[in-house]
Amino acid sequence: METATPVTFERYTRNRGGSLLGTKASDRNIKARIAHYITPVKGLLLAGHWAEYSGGVPMALKAAANTSLILLKQINRKAFKELCSVMDA
Repeated sequence: METATPVTFERYTRNRGGSLLGTKASDRNIKARIAHYITPVKGLLLAGHWAEYSGGVPMALKAAANTSLILLKQINRKAFKELCSVMDA
């Protein structure tokens, strides 16, 4: 059996406060739009579990897919539409 504390998580993942997951999906956080992909820095997008509510691997994958769609929409509209149709199927 292995165990870890928030200090361990912070050391190995560099997540603030040793958090295991991203932003909590509370009414307050959702209304404040805490989870997001676009940053104030031009060309810098978020694509990890902090970009979505909740967290872990499934949310990190969802964030990565959505971030790739944001980029693809900007650089190749046709490929964006094709990927959307595949992901929606």
